[in-house]
Amino acid sequence: MEPFEIYLSRSHAYFLGFTRRPEETPFTLIGAPLDTTSSYRPGTRFAPLKIRQVSQSLESYSFLAHVDVEDFGFHDAGDVALAQGDVEGGLRAIEEVMRGLFRKDRIVFMLGGEHTVTLSGVKALAERGRRVALLVFDAHADLRDTYLGMRLCHATVTRRAAEVVGADNVLLIGTRAVSQEELEFMRREGIFYITSFDIDRVGVREAAYRVVKRLEGYDEVYLSIDMDVVDPGYAPGVTTPEPFGLHPMQLLRILEKVADVNIRAVDVVELCPPCDCGEATAFLAARLVLELAALLYRFYEK
Repeated sequence: MEPFEIYLSRSHAYFLGFTRRPEETPFTLIGAPLDTTSSYRPGTRFAPLKIRQVSQSLESYSFLAHVDVEDFGFHDAGDVALAQGDVEGGLRAIEEVMRGLFRKDRIVFMLGGEHTVTLSGVKALAERGRRVALLVFDAHADLRDTYLGMRLCHATVTRRAAEVVGADNVLLIGTRAVSQEELEFMRREGIFYITSFDIDRVGVREAAYRVVKRLEGYDEVYLSIDMDVVDPGYAPGVTTPEPFGLHPMQLLRILEKVADVNIRAVDVVELCPPCDCGEATAFLAARLVLELAALLYRFYEK
């Protein structure tokens, strides 16, 4: 057993219904069910299991990548065992797991959990000493210095991550809900951002081009997808819904283009199953994981 594996517990379901041995696939999937700082709707702790469960109803072939994910699949390593209420302890445990997986040169998919878990992944990846970009799809900037007296929470996570990788190495896509404090920080510190209104105005192709252009020169990219980046009409089951979001196809088309950069980790966060409608958001989250795996597999097999 690897030292980091003491933090992992077996999940009650596998993504797509099966797991591969690590030597059979470049991808490791973990759950990070941290659900402590949500300020509106709690329930993200149930997301890793729900995503795995609904994934078993999906067909595994990707028309975007023209590969069948069932051919390589994921090594599903289970969930990080967390004590809800202990944010710092939970983040340390997630960071240890991510660090161990990166040392084994794994491409990691992490299922949140609240968005705060992204900080652990970013810290672990940045330790590799390479030039890292953080690419975030999120309705909110999450750039407050503190929120409700907390420095570590879902509303400050990108601010804390920017302190790790440098604010000018952060990209925010689909953002449409910010405070004045956050907007001033974004402009002052040189954070690259494209709002959902920008994407609607210039089109998906141009938006994707700008993102890919910005990512040139980076050694590794950490990709974080907050499910509230999607319009709540398509993704109602999130902790903090925000109108005027992306259409799922807009999101997927941008992801298709950015998959040709060196993405080393992906997280999908802020799914709130108790607030979902017909499991629509869970199915979308699962499909995004599947399509991204297919696209990344195509990239790394070139």
